[in-house]
Amino acid sequence: MRKNTKRKAVTILTTDPAVFPILKVKLTQESEKYQIHAHFFADRERIREVLKNLRRIEILEDNNQQFVWVLREEEKELVRDILSFHEASVITTNKMSLETDFMNSLNYYPYVALPLQSMLLMQVNQTYKRDYSMPLDLTSYHQLNATEKAIIFHLYKGKTTTQIAESVCISYHTVNNNIALIKKKFNVKTKVDIIKHIIKTNQETQLRQKEAKINAKTI
Repeated sequence: MRKNTKRKAVTILTTDPAVFPILKVKLTQESEKYQIHAHFFADRERIREVLKNLRRIEILEDNNQQFVWVLREEEKELVRDILSFHEASVITTNKMSLETDFMNSLNYYPYVALPLQSMLLMQVNQTYKRDYSMPLDLTSYHQLNATEKAIIFHLYKGKTTTQIAESVCISYHTVNNNIALIKKKFNVKTKVDIIKHIIKTNQETQLRQKEAKINAKTI
Protein backbone atom coordinates (compact mmCIF):
# COMPACT_ATOMS: atom_id res chain seq x y z
CA MET A 1 0.00 0.00 0.00
CA ARG A 2 1.49 3.33 -1.06
CA LYS A 3 1.98 5.87 1.69
CA ASN A 4 0.07 9.04 0.90
CA THR A 5 2.31 11.90 2.01
CA LYS A 6 1.70 15.37 0.75
CA ARG A 7 4.89 17.15 -0.26
CA LYS A 8 5.40 20.73 0.79
CA ALA A 9 5.38 23.18 -2.09
CA VAL A 10 8.50 25.33 -2.27
CA THR A 11 8.77 28.30 -4.61
CA ILE A 12 12.23 29.74 -5.27
CA LEU A 13 12.14 33.38 -6.35
CA THR A 14 15.18 35.18 -7.76
CA THR A 15 16.47 37.56 -10.42
CA ASP A 16 19.62 35.46 -10.86
CA PRO A 17 19.22 32.37 -13.10
CA ALA A 18 22.76 31.26 -12.17
CA VAL A 19 21.53 29.91 -8.82
CA PHE A 20 19.66 27.01 -10.40
CA PRO A 21 22.69 25.14 -11.85
CA ILE A 22 24.42 25.51 -8.46
CA LEU A 23 21.40 24.11 -6.61
CA LYS A 24 20.64 21.39 -9.18
CA VAL A 25 21.91 18.49 -7.04
CA LYS A 26 20.16 19.75 -3.90
CA LEU A 27 16.92 20.31 -5.80
CA THR A 28 17.03 16.74 -7.11
CA GLN A 29 17.79 15.31 -3.65
CA GLU A 30 14.92 17.20 -2.03
CA SER A 31 12.35 16.50 -4.75
CA GLU A 32 10.88 13.56 -2.79
CA LYS A 33 10.06 15.78 0.19
CA TYR A 34 9.30 19.03 -1.61
CA GLN A 35 7.45 19.99 -4.75
CA ILE A 36 9.85 22.67 -5.93
CA HIS A 37 8.98 25.46 -8.35
CA ALA A 38 11.18 28.27 -9.63
CA HIS A 39 10.05 31.79 -10.37
CA PHE A 40 12.59 33.90 -12.25
CA PHE A 41 11.90 37.55 -12.95
CA ALA A 42 13.96 39.91 -15.04
CA ASP A 43 14.66 42.74 -12.61
CA ARG A 44 14.24 43.87 -9.02
CA GLU A 45 11.38 46.22 -9.90
CA ARG A 46 9.20 43.15 -10.30
CA ILE A 47 9.76 41.99 -6.71
CA ARG A 48 7.16 44.20 -5.02
CA GLU A 49 4.69 43.45 -7.79
CA VAL A 50 5.20 39.72 -7.23
CA LEU A 51 4.70 40.18 -3.48
CA LYS A 52 1.44 42.05 -4.01
CA ASN A 53 0.18 39.38 -6.38
CA LEU A 54 1.01 36.62 -3.89
CA ARG A 55 -0.86 38.45 -1.17
CA ARG A 56 -3.86 39.12 -3.39
CA ILE A 57 -4.41 35.47 -4.27
CA GLU A 58 -3.98 34.56 -0.57
CA ILE A 59 -1.48 31.82 -1.32
CA LEU A 60 0.53 33.12 1.63
CA GLU A 61 -2.04 31.64 4.00
CA ASP A 62 -1.29 28.11 2.77
CA ASN A 63 0.73 26.32 5.47
CA ASN A 64 1.90 23.80 2.89
CA GLN A 65 3.54 26.52 0.78
CA GLN A 66 7.04 27.86 1.47
CA PHE A 67 8.85 30.69 -0.28
CA VAL A 68 12.63 31.00 -0.67
CA TRP A 69 13.91 34.32 -1.95
CA VAL A 70 17.47 34.35 -3.33
CA LEU A 71 18.74 37.93 -3.49
CA ARG A 72 21.72 39.41 -5.29
CA GLU A 73 24.14 41.62 -3.34
CA GLU A 74 22.56 44.80 -4.71
CA GLU A 75 19.07 43.58 -3.70
CA LYS A 76 19.83 42.92 -0.02
CA GLU A 77 17.97 45.97 1.23
CA LEU A 78 14.74 44.41 -0.08
CA VAL A 79 14.78 41.73 2.63
CA ARG A 80 12.85 43.97 5.01
CA ASP A 81 10.15 44.60 2.39
CA ILE A 82 9.87 40.89 1.67
CA LEU A 83 9.51 39.92 5.32
CA SER A 84 6.97 42.69 5.92
CA PHE A 85 4.80 41.21 3.16
CA HIS A 86 4.93 37.56 4.12
CA GLU A 87 6.71 34.74 5.94
CA ALA A 88 9.63 33.50 3.87
CA SER A 89 13.20 32.29 3.85
CA VAL A 90 15.60 34.85 2.39
CA ILE A 91 19.13 33.94 1.34
CA THR A 92 21.78 35.43 -0.94
CA THR A 93 23.40 34.35 -4.20
CA ASN A 94 26.81 34.01 -2.49
CA LYS A 95 28.25 30.89 -4.12
CA MET A 96 30.28 29.97 -1.01
CA SER A 97 27.18 29.57 1.17
CA LEU A 98 24.34 29.12 -1.32
CA GLU A 99 23.88 25.34 -0.93
CA THR A 100 24.10 25.46 2.88
CA ASP A 101 21.77 28.44 3.09
CA PHE A 102 19.31 26.77 0.74
CA MET A 103 19.11 23.65 2.93
CA ASN A 104 18.73 25.83 6.02
CA SER A 105 15.97 27.74 4.24
CA LEU A 106 14.01 24.48 3.98
CA ASN A 107 14.93 22.83 7.29
CA TYR A 108 14.57 25.95 9.47
CA TYR A 109 11.84 27.76 7.58
CA PRO A 110 11.47 30.73 7.77
CA TYR A 111 15.24 31.27 7.63
CA VAL A 112 17.24 34.45 6.99
CA ALA A 113 20.87 34.14 5.87
CA LEU A 114 23.49 35.48 8.28
CA PRO A 115 24.57 38.57 6.26
CA LEU A 116 20.93 39.61 5.97
CA GLN A 117 20.34 38.97 9.69
CA SER A 118 23.29 41.23 10.51
CA MET A 119 21.92 43.98 8.28
CA LEU A 120 18.45 43.71 9.84
CA LEU A 121 19.90 43.77 13.36
CA MET A 122 21.79 46.97 12.52
CA GLN A 123 18.50 48.51 11.41
CA VAL A 124 16.85 47.34 14.63
CA ASN A 125 19.67 48.87 16.68
CA GLN A 126 19.24 52.20 14.89
CA THR A 127 15.46 52.15 15.29
CA TYR A 128 15.40 51.17 18.95
CA LYS A 129 18.72 52.81 19.90
CA ARG A 130 19.75 49.67 21.73
CA ASP A 131 21.87 50.33 24.82
CA TYR A 132 24.19 47.35 25.31
CA SER A 133 25.00 48.55 28.83
CA MET A 134 21.35 48.12 29.79
CA PRO A 135 20.93 44.82 31.66
CA LEU A 136 18.79 42.20 29.95
CA ASP A 137 16.17 40.98 32.42
CA LEU A 138 14.43 37.75 31.39
CA THR A 139 13.11 36.75 34.82
CA SER A 140 9.52 37.60 33.87
CA TYR A 141 9.59 35.23 30.89
CA HIS A 142 8.30 32.19 32.77
CA GLN A 143 7.42 30.43 29.51
CA LEU A 144 11.13 30.18 28.62
CA ASN A 145 13.46 27.49 29.92
CA ALA A 146 17.09 28.12 30.89
CA THR A 147 18.49 27.15 27.48
CA GLU A 148 16.06 29.43 25.64
CA LYS A 149 16.96 32.33 27.94
CA ALA A 150 20.67 31.72 27.33
CA ILE A 151 20.10 31.71 23.57
CA ILE A 152 18.13 34.96 23.73
CA PHE A 153 20.89 36.55 25.81
CA HIS A 154 23.46 35.73 23.12
CA LEU A 155 21.12 36.76 20.28
CA TYR A 156 20.69 40.09 22.07
CA LYS A 157 24.47 40.47 22.08
CA GLY A 158 24.51 39.95 18.31
CA LYS A 159 26.08 36.48 18.25
CA THR A 160 25.62 34.10 15.33
CA THR A 161 24.04 30.66 15.67
CA THR A 162 27.47 29.02 15.57
CA GLN A 163 28.81 31.36 18.27
CA ILE A 164 25.75 30.68 20.43
CA ALA A 165 26.24 26.92 20.06
CA GLU A 166 29.83 27.27 21.26
CA SER A 167 28.89 29.56 24.16
CA VAL A 168 26.00 27.40 25.42
CA CYS A 169 27.80 24.11 24.62
CA ILE A 170 25.03 22.68 22.46
CA SER A 171 24.87 21.79 18.78
CA TYR A 172 24.08 24.20 15.95
CA HIS A 173 20.88 22.25 15.25
CA THR A 174 19.79 22.40 18.90
CA VAL A 175 20.20 26.18 18.83
CA ASN A 176 18.02 26.42 15.71
CA ASN A 177 15.39 24.09 17.20
CA ASN A 178 15.23 26.22 20.35
CA ILE A 179 14.99 29.40 18.30
CA ALA A 180 12.02 27.87 16.46
CA LEU A 181 10.34 27.23 19.85
CA ILE A 182 11.06 30.79 21.00
CA LYS A 183 9.45 32.16 17.83
CA LYS A 184 6.30 30.17 18.59
CA LYS A 185 6.22 31.35 22.21
CA PHE A 186 6.64 35.00 21.19
CA ASN A 187 4.41 34.57 18.13
CA VAL A 188 7.05 36.06 15.83
CA LYS A 189 8.52 34.92 12.52
CA THR A 190 12.26 35.67 12.58
CA LYS A 191 15.26 35.98 14.90
CA VAL A 192 15.19 39.71 14.26
CA ASP A 193 11.59 39.76 15.54
CA ILE A 194 12.77 38.00 18.70
CA ILE A 195 15.30 40.78 19.28
CA LYS A 196 12.69 43.47 18.58
CA HIS A 197 10.33 41.83 21.08
CA ILE A 198 13.03 41.59 23.75
CA ILE A 199 14.32 45.15 23.25
CA LYS A 200 10.84 46.64 23.38
CA THR A 201 9.83 44.64 26.45
CA ASN A 202 13.14 45.36 28.18
CA GLN A 203 12.83 49.09 27.54
CA GLU A 204 9.25 49.10 28.85
CA THR A 205 10.38 47.23 31.98
CA GLN A 206 13.23 49.68 32.59
CA LEU A 207 10.82 52.60 32.16
CA ARG A 208 8.33 51.13 34.64
CA GLN A 209 11.11 50.58 37.17
CA LYS A 210 12.27 54.20 36.82
CA GLU A 211 8.70 55.46 37.23
CA ALA A 212 8.25 53.27 40.31
CA LYS A 213 11.40 54.73 41.89
CA ILE A 214 10.26 58.28 41.17
CA ASN A 215 6.81 57.58 42.62
CA ALA A 216 8.37 55.99 45.72
CA LYS A 217 10.43 59.13 46.36
CA THR A 218 7.41 61.42 46.10
CA ILE A 219 5.36 59.45 48.64
